[in-house]
Amino acid sequence: MKNTLPNVNSATRASVCLMVLATASMAVFLLAYGVIRHFKPVHAFWFEIGALGGFLLSMLLWLLVAVATPAPLVVKDVALFGARVGLEKLPEEIRDRIPEDLRLKISGQS
Repeated sequence: MKNTLPNVNSATRASVCLMVLATASMAVFLLAYGVIRHFKPVHAFWFEIGALGGFLLSMLLWLLVAVATPAPLVVKDVALFGARVGLEKLPEEIRDRIPEDLRLKISGQS
C-alpha cells in the first residue's frame, strides 16, 4: 500500500479549515462565558448573552460547513487510512488479537 494520504482538493481542505476554525471559535466563546460567570462583572448579563450568541453562531457555521461540504467524509477517509497504516505496523501477535470484522473494515474489504 502506498504511504500517502488520500487526495484532498483545495475546496475540501478549506472546508476542514473552516470547521477547525469554527470549533476553536466555539471553544473561545465557551471560555469567555466561563470567565464571565466566574468574575461576575457589572454588566455580566449582556456579556453572557454575547458569549452564548457567539457560541451559537459558531456552532451554526460549523453545522453548515459540515452539511454543505464533503469534509466529514474526507476526515473519515484520512482516519481510516491512518488506522490502516497503524494496523500494518503492528506486530503479528498483536494484529492477530484484533477481531476479524474490525480488520476487514479497516482494510476496506467490507
